[in-house]
Amino acid sequence: MEMDATLLIPQRPPFVFVDQLIDFDDHSASSTFIIKTQNPMVESNCLMAGGLLENMAQTAAVMNGYRQNIMQLPVVRGYIGAMSNIVIIGLPAVGQRITTTVKLKTKVLNVDIVEAQVMNEEGQILASCEMKIFLEA
Repeated sequence: MEMDATLLIPQRPPFVFVDQLIDFDDHSASSTFIIKTQNPMVESNCLMAGGLLENMAQTAAVMNGYRQNIMQLPVVRGYIGAMSNIVIIGLPAVGQRITTTVKLKTKVLNVDIVEAQVMNEEGQILASCEMKIFLEA
């Protein structure tokens, strides 16, 4: 499965940190993103930690957007209420492809609690966190 992730999120260039939705099930989704020089969070030829966090958040948005798409409903906006257990191990360089997986831990009404993890092309973990996301009703 591959789908243009920008069709599933409200963000628009240059503030887009996902390229393709590559996997989806009821409780998880994975996206890919190739680091580009013109990205606003690239510094010293690497995607900064804030860019990795935004990539994880946008992957969560892709998961929700695809779920809405399947149900033939409009994509709803989500807002990060909290990020915790943030771990940044490495920063990907321009030209590298990262893969991000988001797993739904808990859903209560319009709040999703997800775990996210970013890996490089060699399968090494670059970053992870937990997010609490509030979805518009």
